[in-house]
Amino acid sequence: MVAWHWNALSEPYTGADSLVTELEAGWVMNKLIREEAYQRSGSFVTIYYFELERAGEMVEIAVISNPYLRHLLAQTSAQTTLTTS
Repeated sequence: MVAWHWNALSEPYTGADSLVTELEAGWVMNKLIREEAYQRSGSFVTIYYFELERAGEMVEIAVISNPYLRHLLAQTSAQTTLTTS
């Protein structure tokens, strides 16, 4: 297993590997809060915002879309609300 740490104070978003690291560390994905699409250089980039909980503590993690994250989302019942910027 490769562990990947992310901190919202140092990066605006992270990759799916950080989300998987947190889930393997005991965090539970409560819900997918929102999905935001940004247009950059003629294409869209999507960021997903998740709410995670562990031992009564809640955190939000922002994850950039990629094929692996879309595969993870397809395995859940997460509902998204798309906003564009």
